[in-house]
Amino acid sequence: MLPEPIHPLVLAYTSVILCIGIGALVYHKLRRHPTYYSESRCVEAWEVSTIHFGLFLWIVMSSVILAQCLASTIQHRLPSGDIGWQTVLFGFFTHLSLLTVFLVNHALQTGLNLQNPSPRLLPLTEVVQKALFHFLKIIPLLYLWGLLLLFLQNKGTVPAIEIQPLVLIITETSSPWLLALFGILAVVIAPVTEELLFRGALYRFLKGRLTPRSALVVSALVFSAFHIPTLTYAVPLFLLGLALGHSYETTGNLHVPILFHAIFNLNTFIIILLQRL
Repeated sequence: MLPEPIHPLVLAYTSVILCIGIGALVYHKLRRHPTYYSESRCVEAWEVSTIHFGLFLWIVMSSVILAQCLASTIQHRLPSGDIGWQTVLFGFFTHLSLLTVFLVNHALQTGLNLQNPSPRLLPLTEVVQKALFHFLKIIPLLYLWGLLLLFLQNKGTVPAIEIQPLVLIITETSSPWLLALFGILAVVIAPVTEELLFRGALYRFLKGRLTPRSALVVSALVFSAFHIPTLTYAVPLFLLGLALGHSYETTGNLHVPILFHAIFNLNTFIIILLQRL
């Protein structure tokens, strides 16, 4: 959620996106598109043993801890109290450490390599089209959840909705360089690393041991919990995780959820920037 009062440009922009999203959802239903469970599934399970997957998680967590230790060391050189630069520093180190794990495993072709996470090749135009379409379809559901929360808040059923600390940091920063780094992290780097981890690795590992439905739900739950949200944001993050997993499963190409994730983060970033005006 954004600080009040909401800027008129934010209302105009979100209204346009919502209308397009409703149109995409209606178009999807009118085409009588098959459901997730009746479609021919395109993503193969990651054939790795539980022990090796545990080793993979240990390497991932170790790399993140090491990266954050390095970031903490550098942090002491920054001006005290500069929470914006500290946040972006930890973000870059965390995500780049994850990306390094995947790149090293791929380059060395170790037993922890993801083994062709994109079995179906798609042209760039089709990747863009499908990613944008999946993004637009989820927007009405997320907006509906937001309206429900506002209604319950006005009724006194739920407490006031907390503004995410990261949103406040981006909204209040005066440095264009810091804004640019936040944008690169959110739109370029984070979608790649998170989709490799949650869809390319976790979802495919679970798919080899659970039903496709259970694998989709569990991976979405872990994705939501990873962002350490309050209950307010846990539901939309869970819905986003489901939509990202669905876009991956139905296209068989990991580039689709990566671009979908990037578009979603870009949309959020645009809203925050408009609120700053």
